[in-house]
Amino acid sequence: MSQNDDDGVSRPARAHSWWKFLLAGPAIIVVVIIGSAAGIDAWFVGFAAVMFAVLLIAVGLVLGLIRLSSVRHSVVRV
Repeated sequence: MSQNDDDGVSRPARAHSWWKFLLAGPAIIVVVIIGSAAGIDAWFVGFAAVMFAVLLIAVGLVLGLIRLSSVRHSVVRV
């Protein structure tokens, strides 16, 4: 697959790294759980980290759907 498709939009910048976002979210949540189990009492930081993790998961899902859509469109074009 080329870097640029017919629409001129670079695909790697848009959708090829979706899985990194999707995995970073749960990894941050695990770190918060481990930190709270270790006795770190910073509930606001933990809450902000979990909210950021949820945002990363949502971004990963959206980018994954874009990637799936672009793969489907390239199959249909051929």
